[in-house]
Amino acid sequence: MDDRPRATADVARALGAARRHGQVLVAFGAESGEEGLARKRAMLTDKNVDLVVYNDVGRDDIGFDSPDNEVVLVSHAGDRAVGKASKPEIAREILDEVERCSTPDRE
Repeated sequence: MDDRPRATADVARALGAARRHGQVLVAFGAESGEEGLARKRAMLTDKNVDLVVYNDVGRDDIGFDSPDNEVVLVSHAGDRAVGKASKPEIAREILDEVERCSTPDRE
């Protein structure tokens, strides 16, 4: 078995480069801390996306092995923290933000 790391395709960057008028692109990122959040903010321009959903994986009370999550929605309009809630509620908040990004007066 080959355990060496391999480069993977940057799907978000490829989609951002090929985006069509009217599309809203959302990227997701799981990191930890303020440095991770800063990298997610940079994704807006680096990957040409409208919204980045930042998951702080440095906590054990939210995320993958928990029924709850807490995210920061990063857009060109700024950051919006979504407090700890059930994953279906987090999904609703993400979809609400996507709808805001798709309005004609968006950046």
